Amino acid sequence: MQKKEYLKQFKIIMTMKKTLLMAALVALATMSCGNNSENNANGADSAVVEAGEAVAEAEVDKAAYPWDFPREVALDAKEGQIVLAAWDYERRLKEGKDLSKQGMSLLQTEMAVVGKDFSQVKRGDYKVPNLYIIPIPEGQTAKKGDLIVTWNIKGGGDLQRAYVTDASNPAEPKVNYMDMMWNDDPEKPGFGNRFADTQLPANSFYVLKDGEWMPGAQVAVKEGTEWKNGRIISIAGDKLFLQMFANAPAVAKKSDCRLIPVNEDLKAGDEVWALFTSTYKPNCKIEKVDKARGLITVINTLGKPDLLPWFEVTKVLD
Repeated sequence: MQKKEYLKQFKIIMTMKKTLLMAALVALATMSCGNNSENNANGADSAVVEAGEAVAEAEVDKAAYPWDFPREVALDAKEGQIVLAAWDYERRLKEGKDLSKQGMSLLQTEMAVVGKDFSQVKRGDYKVPNLYIIPIPEGQTAKKGDLIVTWNIKGGGDLQRAYVTDASNPAEPKVNYMDMMWNDDPEKPGFGNRFADTQLPANSFYVLKDGEWMPGAQVAVKEGTEWKNGRIISIAGDKLFLQMFANAPAVAKKSDCRLIPVNEDLKAGDEVWALFTSTYKPNCKIEKVDKARGLITVINTLGKPDLLPWFEVTKVLD
C-alpha cells in the first residue's frame, strides 16, 4: 500500500495531532512575521501546511511499519502462489493499533502482486508488509519424521509446524500439527489430538532443515537470564523478525538466539530445557519419547508431566 493510501486511512487518527502541530507553527510564524506583507504571510502559511503534512505522513508511515527491520524483504513468490500472510494487518492499521505490539496470525492465501516492501494478497484483496509473508514453494516432498511448515487445512488456515507421521505419498504426507496443544486424556483431548494424522494436499508445505535459519524455524531468544521461545517469520542479514508468545512481534539478532534442532537426539531420562508457557525452563526430565507422533513427555519443574512437540524440548541451551 502506498503512503498516500495510508495517509487517507489514517486521516481521522492523525487530524488531532496535525491540527495541534499546525496551530503551533502558525502561531510561531505569525509572531516571527509581525507586519510582513500579505504575500509573505501566504508563503509562510504554505510552508507551515507542507511541514505539517510531512510530519503527519512520517507518523503514518511509522505507524504502518514500526519495526526496526529492513523494509525491502525479497519474496520468492509469484502470482497465484500460496503464501501465509498476516490477514488482519490492514484492519488493525485502520483501527490505529500499535502494530509493534500486536500479535497477528499468518493465514493461508494466494499472492496477487509482489512488491519490494509491501505485497498484495488475494484473501480480502489487501496489502501486507513483506516481512509478514511466508511463501510456500510448489512441488515439495517430505519423509517420515520431517518437520514442515504448513497451515491448518481443517481449521482457520493458520500457520502451523507439523511432524510427518506417514510419507507413503511424499507429496501429500500425513502430519501431526505441532503448534497445537496435545493432551492424551480421552475426556479432554487437545486440538492436536483431534487433528492427528491430517493428510495434506500437494503444494501445501515445505521442510524445515536442521541447523538452517529459515521462516518457521524455532529459536530460543535470550532475554536477560531467560530463554524465550520464538518462531522465525523473516530474515534480513543478522536480524530476525519473530513471533513470540501469543504471536507478539519482535526483532532480534541471530547472535542473541539459539536455533532449536529439528530432530535432536533425545531419550528418556535426559535432563533438558522444556518450554513452559513462553520460556524454556531448565532442570526438566524426559519421561517418554514418542517418535511416531513427534511428541515428548517431560516432567516439568513443577513435577508434572507435559506432552510437548519435539522442538519445545532441547539440550542446546545448556
